[in-house]
Amino acid sequence: MHLTVLRRLPLSFGCLLLLAACAETPHAAVPHQPAIQVSKHGRYSVTYPVPLSQVATTTQKALRQLGTRYQVVTLRTPSEMVIRGLTTQHEVIQVTMIALHPRATSVSFHSGYWGNHSLSLRFLGILDRMMPMRGGPHQPQSHSHDRRSHHVLVQHQ
Repeated sequence: MHLTVLRRLPLSFGCLLLLAACAETPHAAVPHQPAIQVSKHGRYSVTYPVPLSQVATTTQKALRQLGTRYQVVTLRTPSEMVIRGLTTQHEVIQVTMIALHPRATSVSFHSGYWGNHSLSLRFLGILDRMMPMRGGPHQPQSHSHDRRSHHVLVQHQ
């Protein structure tokens, strides 16, 4: 499947991620099934009840299935990063990850197209209590910790 097909079928990439996440997530760790919402403009939002680290890995695998070589090209903010990949047709896929918390257990994907040959997905981490928080539940994590955590999530296999 190539990016040209995805432009005509905006749900294809979301469905690919959805199937991959469902296949790799242990049933005991899933409080509810992933949900898909489609806007009137054809953009979709997918919410997964999985740890953020699994979602990042699932995204990497999905990009590989599209014939994509990806790399982290920039960290815009302490918790936002851009993954840039090149498909077999030399089309650029750009994925923007925004993680609000390094220990999120539910992630929403929002699709959007930038130009003719690029694809943007946003990953919004939803706060949860999967792991004990350092310093108590009401103290935010430091920016440097967020940067290291999310960088590892994308680089790790």
